[in-house]
Amino acid sequence: MKRIGVILLIIIALMSFSKVVLAQETSHGAYIDSLIDLAKKSKNDTLKAEICNKISWELRNSDPSEAIRYSMDAIEAAGRTDNFQELIRGYSYIGVCHRNLGNNSEALQFYWLGLDAAKKYGFKVDEAYGYNNLGNILLVQEDYVSALKYLDQALNVAKELADSSILGYVYLNLGRSYLGLKKFPDAKKCLEEALKIRTLIGASEVQIHVVEKALGDYYCEIDSIDKAKDILSDCMQHASFKTDYDLASSLCFNFSCIYLKEEKYDSALYYANLAVEKAKLDGGRHNIKNAYNAVSNVYIAQGMLKEAVDNYYCEISYTDSIFNDKLMEKLYNIQFSAEQHKKQLMIEGLTEEKIIHQNTISVLGLIVLLALTIVFLLFYNYRKIKRLNNQLHIQQKQISDSIAYAQKIQNAILPDVEVFGNVFSDKFVLYMPRDVVSGDFYWSYNTPQYEIIVVADCTGHGVPGAFMSMLGASALHDIASEGEISSSAILEKLRNKIKTLMRQTLEGSTQKDGMDMALMVVNRQTKMLDYSGAYISLLYIRDNKINTLKAVRNPIGIYRDEKPFVSIELQLQEGDCIYLSSDGYCSQFGGTKKLKFRPDTYKALLLDNYKRPMSEQMEVLKNAFYQWKGNLKQVDDILVAGFRV
Repeated sequence: MKRIGVILLIIIALMSFSKVVLAQETSHGAYIDSLIDLAKKSKNDTLKAEICNKISWELRNSDPSEAIRYSMDAIEAAGRTDNFQELIRGYSYIGVCHRNLGNNSEALQFYWLGLDAAKKYGFKVDEAYGYNNLGNILLVQEDYVSALKYLDQALNVAKELADSSILGYVYLNLGRSYLGLKKFPDAKKCLEEALKIRTLIGASEVQIHVVEKALGDYYCEIDSIDKAKDILSDCMQHASFKTDYDLASSLCFNFSCIYLKEEKYDSALYYANLAVEKAKLDGGRHNIKNAYNAVSNVYIAQGMLKEAVDNYYCEISYTDSIFNDKLMEKLYNIQFSAEQHKKQLMIEGLTEEKIIHQNTISVLGLIVLLALTIVFLLFYNYRKIKRLNNQLHIQQKQISDSIAYAQKIQNAILPDVEVFGNVFSDKFVLYMPRDVVSGDFYWSYNTPQYEIIVVADCTGHGVPGAFMSMLGASALHDIASEGEISSSAILEKLRNKIKTLMRQTLEGSTQKDGMDMALMVVNRQTKMLDYSGAYISLLYIRDNKINTLKAVRNPIGIYRDEKPFVSIELQLQEGDCIYLSSDGYCSQFGGTKKLKFRPDTYKALLLDNYKRPMSEQMEVLKNAFYQWKGNLKQVDDILVAGFRV
């Protein structure tokens, strides 16, 4: 009877939410579409930067990969007009998107770029938010001590500005950090201050409930379960629970954990499943992963291991994009702990040495005892450090061996450079993975009459991107082996195949992985080129002029505003130079202003050097890239292919 009651509750809840959700999604989608239309039409870079950043902010949770694309456009437009406000905002929004994707190292990098720019150009408000963002990402990584350092700096700037809005954010994150450190009085003080500030300034309902939810976490931690339930239940009664899926998912996750502690498994499972539904509507992978983990935990507690494993597999599917970062963070933390331990031992040794010198002969026996104790501790800690270093070495070797093997597998699907594009007289392939294995890939398929040539850029990089690249190459081989030679038809079939393989649907889909692609089919006899593109355009140089065959602004995969792919024919002439490139080259930050490498600069570089042999052109591109990048980290995989007729 209890389970029937829970099922009825779920049905009633879903029916009551459905109309609100549908109406809101339709309205929100129309708003985003109107912004995208404005961005396409805008010729004013100042306005374009602002609009693109607005689009990015609206998409940050539901489609962070697409949001990054728009903030990149905003940064590019802002750089052309020295619009430093939107430049800083673009960096910060990209950081938020990477945080939502679970790419913590990238999030930190872009937060730092935003903070550096804010300090350089004197934007104190953005400086405060920059410190707060750094504190927040470290808080997500559970590095609470480091988080407090940046949050204290954010607090100082916010107090200097007397900005209540920023103070509300900072006190909230301070409270969360103290909660993580189990410093409960400090946590309560900061969270209550955040609630007080946000109430006084008339903050939005969602912002109020976020603080209340954190207070609910506090009462859970100190085992005031009834108080926690009252606060969390109050949050659920308000409209924000129906509209803010991130908050709703977190609240349901909390209730699931509470009921699991109380061994009320039906209620725990109900809220865990509701957390999954809400998290999927929000689209944040961390929330989805955590919600599935909550479902698994309930099944484990009930001894229902098959169901637990099924949900564990679901959890794993949302972990791939954060797998590399998590491992590297773990390795870094082990190494950092070992180094800090060594430093601490040195300090302790110096302190003990000083004590020994200060003691008199009358306590010689005590000194000897202390010395023996120190020797014992040093030996014990030496063994501990050695064990940590051994663990670090073993894990590093396991990871490097696995990635090296993954690289061999990926290289096996890439065509030999000698075979790739052999329909042309000269060619080059500049292939520079960011993390050993790559989300970019090139591929070709040869018949006696035609050669199909592909340059592609998959969602993500590293291990997740490599998985997508192998999936894409395999699907392309299946389509080409069926005899299809129309470029647009191949892309259409590939899109349908990827959507099927990734189980992507428009209704509530959260699996938005896909790929950008340029595909050309070249007739060996007539030299007629048939091109179709998904976000990757084709550039060709003829008679000292650079020309563009434009791609359709759709990825290979699920997309809100799906358009058909279009075939464009080009009769090749002797001496024509053709270039296909992923967005990695022009996405690199560098130069004196730490901006992206501009597409216009890239095109000028090609035009200035296209008469050189293709191998020399590749070296020119490579040298220009490293000179631009300087000491900054490579932000994306890079793939540029050039062909001469």
